[in-house]
Amino acid sequence: TAVLTGNTEVLGSLARAAAEEGRPHGSIVELLATLRAEGLVRADRSLAEQATVLTAMYLGYFLTAPLMPGELRVPDEAVPGLVADAIWRALARPEPLTPDEVAVMDRAVRDHLARVLAMAEQRLRVAQTTEETA
Repeated sequence: TAVLTGNTEVLGSLARAAAEEGRPHGSIVELLATLRAEGLVRADRSLAEQATVLTAMYLGYFLTAPLMPGELRVPDEAVPGLVADAIWRALARPEPLTPDEVAVMDRAVRDHLARVLAMAEQRLRVAQTTEETA
């Protein structure tokens, strides 16, 4: 929500918390490491380079979209496809994935998203409980 609403105070708090905790569990780095270990994405770039590109694309869109002049804005429904295409181009290996590899990638991404969502829901519950007792 903080990203979507541009709430820099919350984003700053989250960034500080992540820096204090070290690499957060469920991060894009963990997903990339899994995909790399399975040989599902290109390996000619380092994990750090790939994480940097993905983070820049993700955060870059949300931070710059409100600043774009009207004539350069694309419809909201077009954005997921554009971002997915850019991510695929950044990660795709030269040879196409086999159907079995597509299934492995699908499962890895779904599992990652389920873990991240569960962690976010847990953090929200903790935050709400903390606010109620304060």
